[in-house]
Amino acid sequence: MQGVVQKIGSTRNGAPFYTIDGKDYFLSRDIGEPPTQGAKIEFEYEEFGEAKGKWGRPRRISKWKPVTNSAGQPQTGPTISDADILRSVSNVVGSACAAGTVKAPEELEKWFVAAWAGFTRRQKSANGADPEFDDDLPASAYEGLDNSHMQRPNNSADRF
Repeated sequence: MQGVVQKIGSTRNGAPFYTIDGKDYFLSRDIGEPPTQGAKIEFEYEEFGEAKGKWGRPRRISKWKPVTNSAGQPQTGPTISDADILRSVSNVVGSACAAGTVKAPEELEKWFVAAWAGFTRRQKSANGADPEFDDDLPASAYEGLDNSHMQRPNNSADRF
């Protein structure tokens, strides 16, 4: 299995755990040097102990090694989790509501989807449009803004 070490923490009892791609793992005692936050690793794990409610049985990494690029250098990955993105989306949508930009409950989904896409999109969309202007926000999002200084791609000019 491969994943990115997003977080290194400890339990209330002081046992270290590692969050890898949104799931928590403990390390075996004989694992050697532990991975660092942000490291992309290949690992094997095993479940142990009793199931803990909705989380199931705890997981323990038994072996790991860094994922390396063609030059033999360790790769890293993003340490941002889905929970971090959801908090940011919530802040964006909440701020739009507080500012009065979101005028109707029906607009909430569009704002949520657009904010989520804005935080997760890594490249231009399939149609080649600039993602900054390739959104589905309602027209009310742009009311009162002076966007005359901005250049817009031809394929999205009709949205403003």
